[in-house]
Amino acid sequence: MAWLVCVRRDDREPYQYINDLISIYEDGQSFPDHYPDTFIMLQVNGTKADVKVVLDLIKPQVVECFRPIAGGTWSFIPPDEDWENKKVWRPANTSVRKWYNLVNDFKFYINIGSLTPEEKQLLQTYDITHASIASFINKICKDISEDPVNNVEETDLKNQTP
Repeated sequence: MAWLVCVRRDDREPYQYINDLISIYEDGQSFPDHYPDTFIMLQVNGTKADVKVVLDLIKPQVVECFRPIAGGTWSFIPPDEDWENKKVWRPANTSVRKWYNLVNDFKFYINIGSLTPEEKQLLQTYDITHASIASFINKICKDISEDPVNNVEETDLKNQTP
């Protein structure tokens, strides 16, 4: 079993929202007495490593790209001369070869707020890698593409891989 530790209040930091996943712990972890009052804690069936693998598969791929300050094309390899950088993203678990400029980003990509009580119970009952979990796990990842400024393709990076 693993523990998902999530934000209970939205007064902690900018771009951090109630139910945002901020940490994953192994079962048996001892928590300070204030944790249940400060954080939402959800126990899930699976190891910390298994949970991280499943969640990493649903998060968008976010990477840094570079180009010379003097101008030129964007690349995933920093140039030898002075360079500027920015973040780009593409959907998770996809063969899409397009990269999009990431202008407005989330601090945390996973938010359990949309899970029903039944789905939370399934997370506690079935292993995180079980097919019944796969039917709803994608909905806990925030959608970067909801913000139109994040949907501008960076054509210099088309068909490139980091």
